[in-house]
Amino acid sequence: MWGKSVAVDAGCEVMIPFMSGYGGIQFVMLPNDVIYYYVSDNDEFNWDTTAIELGKLTPYCD
Repeated sequence: MWGKSVAVDAGCEVMIPFMSGYGGIQFVMLPNDVIYYYVSDNDEFNWDTTAIELGKLTPYCD
């Protein structure tokens, strides 16, 4: 388990827990009860912009 601090809005920063596997497997548990997973074999681990976009479903901060 890991945690990543992501600035989603001005003045709103959240710590997002995630699991990271070999080669690029990501399992991200977002604060708005959304689960995001990504499977890759290209050593790609960037999901910051995805977390910001998924925050538009239900805001992380009020």
